[in-house]
Amino acid sequence: MEQRLRESGLKATRQRVAILRCLEQAGGEALTAEELFEQLNPTTGVDRSTVYRCLEALENHHLVERMEHRGGACYCIAGKNHRHLLMCVRCHKTVPIHSCPLHAMEESIGKDTGFVMLSHTLEMTGICPDCAAKK
Repeated sequence: MEQRLRESGLKATRQRVAILRCLEQAGGEALTAEELFEQLNPTTGVDRSTVYRCLEALENHHLVERMEHRGGACYCIAGKNHRHLLMCVRCHKTVPIHSCPLHAMEESIGKDTGFVMLSHTLEMTGICPDCAAKK
């Protein structure tokens, strides 16, 4: 983690390292800033404002990816592949969608309109298998 931070031009502070480790341990599931705070505060003493500042710096240096959804933003380790999430409306669990169904559409719309496409979002919500089983 420390090396990745330095290579991106950031200091390897204990808070940044802790956030990256927490996101890495989430196994691809995206976490909100509040979830990160709740996981990290008891062990590191990091406060909410520091979590938000660190996430902003990590996003600006392309180490984490921010995804918007109705409940706010969530974050995951930035990877080579662009991705979207499925989100459970009951427990708010997120599951990554590893392929993007919108790339071809984005290219086509760009050609048709003359827009230089920068990004897109796709929000899909549902009920995860665990919540569905609870009825």
